[in-house]
Amino acid sequence: MVATERYSDLFQVWSWADNRLLAEVSTGSPQAVGLAWSPDSRLLMVAAADGLARLYDGQTGQLVGKIGDRAGGAPDVGWSFDGRLLATTHVEQTEDGPEFTTLIWSPDGELQATIAGDLIAWANHSNRLLVASPSPYNEYAVQTWDVANGPPAKTAEFKTRMGRWAWSPDDSLIAGVDQQWASSASFHSKIVVLELESQSPVAELTTTDMSYVRSMAWSPDGAWLAASYDYNCPRPNCARLEIWDTATWQSHKTFGRLDSSSGSLSWSPDSRWIVAPDSPTGSAITLYPLDDQQPIRELDHHLGLDAVAAWSPDGRRIASTNYDGQLTIWDAAALLPPTE
Repeated sequence: MVATERYSDLFQVWSWADNRLLAEVSTGSPQAVGLAWSPDSRLLMVAAADGLARLYDGQTGQLVGKIGDRAGGAPDVGWSFDGRLLATTHVEQTEDGPEFTTLIWSPDGELQATIAGDLIAWANHSNRLLVASPSPYNEYAVQTWDVANGPPAKTAEFKTRMGRWAWSPDDSLIAGVDQQWASSASFHSKIVVLELESQSPVAELTTTDMSYVRSMAWSPDGAWLAASYDYNCPRPNCARLEIWDTATWQSHKTFGRLDSSSGSLSWSPDSRWIVAPDSPTGSAITLYPLDDQQPIRELDHHLGLDAVAAWSPDGRRIASTNYDGQLTIWDAAALLPPTE
């Protein structure tokens, strides 16, 4: 089954088995900029450029609700571990730069809390979440919030021009990007892994030519950390997807010479595949295998625009979207090579 929402006003659900149109739903949804599946994989939250987050049935594509009430949508959205709360990000342009606010909602659209800062991620085992706020001299303060109990405690700071973070599945580690200017025209980056509570360094991951890290993601089993980044080389094809073993912090696998780095990475629930909107050839959605015996799977979709992809927690579906106003739900089993 594949479902497609096209040109901001139509959601179509197709059966791959017999190429038959199953449903057609008018949504009026504008450009989509972010995705998040509910923990039970029943609902898909889509952040849109108008500031609203739309909730779709993950199987039929039926629009079931809308969250939000203000313009200024940002791509950062997420669900609490128990599915009882949702988080969206509002961004407002000011004279001093963008100002982010994280909004906490109930699934029926009632605002529960407002937090200063940009949403990073919900905890995997509690109603804590990480938010990031810029501070002077391009430093970012990363804070942890307990939605039920109020004030935050500052947990980490990274000197970086762009904030990029990832929270480990057991909620004990945070990976952030430390980005420094290497010259007047280029900069060098490293990924710093810290123990969340003590801020003690665990590892530093980098290469001699790592410049701009666009996204990171921990595998669900915690064994791997993946990052998509640009590196210094003669253009074009100057991006990589790299995977580190979190037991040794050694590089395990690298996919190089990619057409572009990816703004999102999403692991399959069994930690065997990564779906990313980048590729060696320009196809906008690619499935990368952890196993060397499996082939890369490229999908000629969402061409030419920044795409976002997310694997459902039950592993059955992959959602992808981008600024072209198209939202697609893929049957994951139909995309992967047959298992022996």
